Amino acid sequence: MVVRTAGEQPAGEANAAAAARILRGTMRRTTRPEPRSIPVLLLAVAMLAVAVAATWHRAAAPSDGTRAAYVTTSLSRAGLGVGPLPGAATPLRTGDRVTGIEGRDLETWVRASTGATAIRAGHGDILGYTVARDGVPLDLEVTLRPYPLAEVLAESWSTVLLCVAMLAVAGYVYARRPAGPGAVPLLLVGSGLVGSTVPWILGYQALDIAAGTGLWLWLAGAFAAYSIFWSAALHFAMTFPRRLTILDRLPGGAALLYLGPGALMVAWIGIGIGATGSVLDALGSGSTLQLLLVLATSVVIIGLTVVQYRSAADAATRQQVRWVTWAGALALALTVALWFGPELVSGAPILPWSAVGITGLPFPAAVAIAVLRHRLFDIDVVINRSLVYGALTALVVTVYAATVALLGLVLSGSGAFPISLLATGAAALVALPLRDRVQHAVNRLMYGDRDDPYRAITRLGARLSASLTAQEVLPTVVATVAGTLRLPYVAIELGEEGGQTAIAAATGTAPDHGELLRLPLVDAGERIGELVVAPRSPREGFGPADLALLAGLAQEAGRAARSVRLTAEIERSRRQLVATREEERRRLRRDLHDGLGPTLAGARLKLQAARSFAGARPDEAAGLLDDLDTELAAVLDEVRRISRDLRPPALDELGLMPALRAQAARFAVDAGLELRIEGPDELPPLPAAVETAAYRIAIEALTNVRRHSGAQHCEIRVRIGDGLEIEVEDDGAGVAPGTASGVGLLAMRERATEVGGNCEIVSPGGGAGTRVVARLPLATGGAA
Repeated sequence: MVVRTAGEQPAGEANAAAAARILRGTMRRTTRPEPRSIPVLLLAVAMLAVAVAATWHRAAAPSDGTRAAYVTTSLSRAGLGVGPLPGAATPLRTGDRVTGIEGRDLETWVRASTGATAIRAGHGDILGYTVARDGVPLDLEVTLRPYPLAEVLAESWSTVLLCVAMLAVAGYVYARRPAGPGAVPLLLVGSGLVGSTVPWILGYQALDIAAGTGLWLWLAGAFAAYSIFWSAALHFAMTFPRRLTILDRLPGGAALLYLGPGALMVAWIGIGIGATGSVLDALGSGSTLQLLLVLATSVVIIGLTVVQYRSAADAATRQQVRWVTWAGALALALTVALWFGPELVSGAPILPWSAVGITGLPFPAAVAIAVLRHRLFDIDVVINRSLVYGALTALVVTVYAATVALLGLVLSGSGAFPISLLATGAAALVALPLRDRVQHAVNRLMYGDRDDPYRAITRLGARLSASLTAQEVLPTVVATVAGTLRLPYVAIELGEEGGQTAIAAATGTAPDHGELLRLPLVDAGERIGELVVAPRSPREGFGPADLALLAGLAQEAGRAARSVRLTAEIERSRRQLVATREEERRRLRRDLHDGLGPTLAGARLKLQAARSFAGARPDEAAGLLDDLDTELAAVLDEVRRISRDLRPPALDELGLMPALRAQAARFAVDAGLELRIEGPDELPPLPAAVETAAYRIAIEALTNVRRHSGAQHCEIRVRIGDGLEIEVEDDGAGVAPGTASGVGLLAMRERATEVGGNCEIVSPGGGAGTRVVARLPLATGGAA
């Protein structure tokens, strides 16, 4: 922040203008490619050039009307398995294997295709093909015609659309944030997808093996660009949404990701040529290696995605990973539900294979959202709806297919329309109830038992009713609440001395940013602590159903927390009682052993000496008896002191109220206090422990008034109701906030707790005085 005066205005404006120029220059620099990004751009352009060159070649070069079959065994020295192109006129059929052209086998042609002996042919030329059809060799004349480019691209329109969408998203992300996480590999993913998919769609022919150009373009796309595409996908998983350290530990870094698979493929094909002596066998085996590399890379990408999610430092990063994961899972689920699954069941997909590319369209959209706008959309809502309608679609399709199959058996003589109509009606009848059930199941999967609060509270009660130790109760509560509502963080905070709170149990990790919801834990009208929960995502919050369920769970948790606290207090009181009893025994033993014991032993010796002197030396015997009388008087005083320490004698001699009045009178004289006692003249019979505790608490409170408060007035009030209440209030300085409790204050609380009561000490400070209120039961039953 800059502070300036009116006289400094011109300089300030100059500084602002300079800052603006610097900012504009910085923005211009960030939009220009840095030198280190030039190889990336060149590689992306090269892969796009492969796609353009393959398309141009197909539009210009003649075609035999076929393309290679999409199986790894379609190419070998035994020939090339082919199938006719859509809309092409050719004598070749699906399943034919072309073994030679113009009297030369394909192995010879592929070795000659890079030289001057490569075949040269044009539109309208007729070539002689040698074909193996069902194992029988045939000689066919094939007329070369233009390649049906429009029909082939229309057949794969959805795949082309996916490639364009992925390239557009990758280019846009790179243009907006070239230095952002994952921008460089994403650009290579988009260009690699286009550079490999277009040649793969256009395919290659037996004529390309003889002519050379088409085969090498296909290999540049389907092998080289496809390898870079998967390397870039692996690189993206390592760098988005954050760069993993594993990339820095790799020898050679990112270069190894891109050059390694290509070098392995070249080495594999080279070794295959040397081992088999056949270029075609080696190229065919390259497809097998490529498939293995793709499977291995896919597994590694899934593992890296899990690592990215679990090691994410904040919820926003996890949100980005979830967008990408959702898109991949949705594409896989739709492909299985609409194509592979139905074809496996009924022999035909629901949608034509030409539309299979639409399943991948959510992926570029999700990547764009994850990189640029992930905070603006609620991924959990998208996932919920996707799961519901995806599962509903699969179930309705299954019902439809099963109905069609069943009616086809029963109504074999009827036409297809009535069967389809009845199947549609059956699917419609089950759609609505299925939708509700599927929605409930998905909600339970994502949100837990939010829609069934009775089940959730019952489950928590059942777990708490199990045989749990006091240490297991609160961890069980937080784990149950977290699992019931699928929450990332749940904790229970309990109050401590001095108004402080402490986490008694927690599960999960508290988010770095975002609001935590705090619900009070109340039982029997007493606030015990708080139930602290984090929302499922930073932008989601809690709806009315969540809040209603959390309120019920907090009520159960309050009871559990109070029982745990009472158990802890009982255990602490038991330990205090044992410790106090043993300390009292040790004090009594010390007083008896070190005080009364030696005194009585000396008195006995003097008594024996006096008896021996009684006849011969009566004067000395009389002196010894005088000394003995003095010592016995001291022993008597010691016994009385011990007796007073065990229980104030005034209680037995006078009773509680007279004893308090007598002590108060002495305190008033010593401290110059105006002291007043209010209470009944006579109290009902009280247990000895309660009577002693009340007396000790009152005397300790008066001692604190005299020593520390500087008060002028003090009142003692004694009331009898459900229990005995002793209240001591003064108008002194009070206890300063934050002051640690001293021995006297702790002793008053402990004495009340020992007999099952409580002692409250209230002191606002600032001269407002102090009020001590002890509530003691009329019958002792242990600490509560």
